[in-house]
Parts: sequence; C-alpha cells; structure tokens
Amino acid sequence: MRKLQKSVVELMKSLVKVCELKNIADAVVSGGGPDIVKGVDCRYRKWTVFKLITHMLYVPLYTSIISKYFSEFYYVDLFSGSGLGYVSEEDLEDVVKNVDSVGLLRIAGSPLIPLSIVRKPFSGLYLNDLDPHKTNLLRKRIEAIARLTNSQKKSNCFPFPVNQNNIKIYNHDANIIVNKIMKDVEAKHETLMKKKGRGCHLYFFIDPSGLEFKRKSLERILRSSVRSDIVTLFNSYGAAMQVYNHIKYGYRDDVVRECLGDRYIDYVNSYARGKGKSMKDLNVRELSECLLNYYINIFNTYNYEVVTIRLSLIEPTIAKSKEQEREFDILLATKKTKRGNPYINAFIYIKNLVEKVAKDIGYSKVINAFIEYIATGRLPGLLGYIINNPNEFFNKYSTYKRYGLV
Repeated sequence: MRKLQKSVVELMKSLVKVCELKNIADAVVSGGGPDIVKGVDCRYRKWTVFKLITHMLYVPLYTSIISKYFSEFYYVDLFSGSGLGYVSEEDLEDVVKNVDSVGLLRIAGSPLIPLSIVRKPFSGLYLNDLDPHKTNLLRKRIEAIARLTNSQKKSNCFPFPVNQNNIKIYNHDANIIVNKIMKDVEAKHETLMKKKGRGCHLYFFIDPSGLEFKRKSLERILRSSVRSDIVTLFNSYGAAMQVYNHIKYGYRDDVVRECLGDRYIDYVNSYARGKGKSMKDLNVRELSECLLNYYINIFNTYNYEVVTIRLSLIEPTIAKSKEQEREFDILLATKKTKRGNPYINAFIYIKNLVEKVAKDIGYSKVINAFIEYIATGRLPGLLGYIINNPNEFFNKYSTYKRYGLV
C-alpha cells in the first residue's frame, strides 16, 4: 500500500508543473519579449493545454535519460508557432470563479518548453513555422530569454544558458524543411560516431492543425540512421470525417492520401469486412479507430513502438452518444531496442496521468482545474486537496480508485 501511495503522490505532484506554463510565458514578457499579439499568437482552447502538458512532462524525462547514451540530442518543432499562446478572457470566465478581473492568460508554447523544463540542455533546437509573423515573434521572444540574467533565468524556469547560435528558426512548409533538418543532423551523427562512437538523437514535437504533415515526411524521420523520439498529434476525428465523406458522398480524399498514403483505403476495406460490413456502413467513430490503427502501423513498420493518449473534445457524459464525441490522439513513439526501451515506461506514465485521470474524473473538470490553477495558483476541489494533503487523502478516503489515480 505504501508503494502504491508513493507512486500516486508523485503522479499528483506532477500536476503542479502545469503552473510553469504561465511562469515561462510571463518571464519572456518581463524580459522584454513581445507580449501577446492577437491575430498572430494562437488562442489556445482549453483542450490545447493537454498537448502542452504531455510535452512538458516528457521533456525532462527525455533529457535525463538520453544524455546518458548519446553525445548530442536535438529538439525539432515543425509547427512551432510564435512561442506564446493565450487562453482568452471569455474562456477564463467560464472556469475561474470569484476572480474580479483575470484578463487573458499567457501560456508558453511548445518551442519554449525545451529551453526551460530540462534536466540537461539540448545540443540545439530546430524550430519551424510556415507563418513568418509567428517566427518573427518567436525569434524576439527567444532573444528576450537569452538577455535574462543568470539569477532571472533560474528563478523563471530557465536553468541553463540560452545559446542562440544553437537555435535555428525556419520559415517553411514542414514537409520541405524536414529533409534539410534530417540531413544536417545525420551529418553531425556520422561525424560523432567516427570520433566518439556515440552519435545524435532527436526529439520531435509535431503538432499540425490538421493533416498537413505528409506520410513521406514522417517516413523520412522514421527511416533515418538517427533515432528519434516523436510526440505527434493525429486528428482522428478530422481524418475520419474526411474519409467518411469520401466513401459516402464521393468527396476528394487527397489530403488523407498524402497524410496516410494511397493504400489506407485497402486497410479500411479490410477493417470493414472484419466487422461484416461494407465501407459505407462504417460510422465516423469506427473510421476514427481504424485510421488511428493504420497510422500506428506506419511507425511499427519502421520498428517504432507507440503509446497513444486518446482525448475527447466533448465530455463523454455530456455527449448523447459515442458518435458525438470528437476525438484526437497524441502519439508517443520511440524506437524498439533488443533489451526493451526505458522510454516506453515514461510514455505509459504520462498516458496514465493525462488520459486515465481525465477519463475517470471527467475531461472538462480536469481541464478546468488545470486552467484555474495556471490562472490563480490554486486547484479547486478534489485535485487541490490531493496535491496539498496527499497523506490525509489516503488515510481518510478509500475510494480514490474511482478517480483513476492508480
């Protein structure tokens, strides 16, 4: 029981890190970086926080493990955005109670996290976004971080010096720039292998808004001699809707074909036959599950192991039927090894934290709790009680299993 309690306490303490998303963003602005620019910076829906939490939890685990086995390790963000986003005043009003004026809430974006919440500094960062306005803001914000004094860095979640010479910012289509980045790192890897016998490793964060990242680009990463850990978003519902409309009404499926490959339709047909149906009889939910499995198979083909975190865009208890849920999946992929890969346990840890707790307590309740904690520094209700009084919680309650905490 003590071992069980300890693991759960550690799990819940990880939630406290959520507040750092705000601290990082505030540090950038206080250091002279551009504040939120509406119309350029992304308005983060509450669900976006889940993606950032997954990213934020894995980065320190990755850097602490990978530095033991590779000479250099690089971070690649192909859809980096501007470095900051925000939760609007309107969204906050639905969540934060008894607060007179919160204003918008700054949130650190994905490219700033590997500069901050790390156990060992990355050897370099490759950041890319198609929008030049976003990359311009991103560059200025990183410059602001670099200008912070050492004491300011340490007190504001930046434990290591920021060397701008090791940060490359591009303004291209992700499907074009990925080949350039891979060639650059592969050259470094080859040189290091000859000199030291230990080469490079890559951590990819791939977060397209839809299905923009093409299969050929993904395979460029997977087939490389340089191994990678990949955190990527797959819009299961969006892909399923496009395929549903293609099968049912004859709409074009060009985007899906570029994302998944031409043979995805054969897989859907086989999936339907396995259910004793024709493809036209499959509903959107079934297609979502089918396409996710097909996408995972792409990774498996290249000997990558995948853990998925499935999240719903509509609270399951609110949706009238399963078909009304809008699902997307976060995929965490790592190369299989002969002795088993230690990163898988880290992935499963994050999956349990993000997915299971969210499902059992309720997606909207957990997300609202996260948002309120970021905005005010406090967590309401049960979550706050567990974090602040973990031992009392276990002694007083025997129903904690209901909340997915074990």
